Amino acid sequence: MAVNPDLTEAYSNLDLALQALKRPQEALASYDRALQLQLDYAEAFNNRGNALLSLRRREEAPLGYGMAVRLKPDFGDAHGNRSLCLLGMGV
Repeated sequence: MAVNPDLTEAYSNLDLALQALKRPQEALASYDRALQLQLDYAEAFNNRGNALLSLRRREEAPLGYGMAVRLKPDFGDAHGNRSLCLLGMGV
């Protein structure tokens, strides 16, 4: 069975596995690939924000959460993640 290199969900699943393995830099690259394939993928933007936080790139993380919320206004996890991130930054 061949793997479809353009299957967005496959990258998202890989990303989550890499995050769980404490490999956020690789997860970030995989989220970026998923977003190249599907720019309106709210879950990938949210998870990308989580990877950025793991890499201590706090200034960038709220942008990902914000995009997730714009794409999917009822996305509770993205709202919560963005709020916690901004609180942690003292904003």
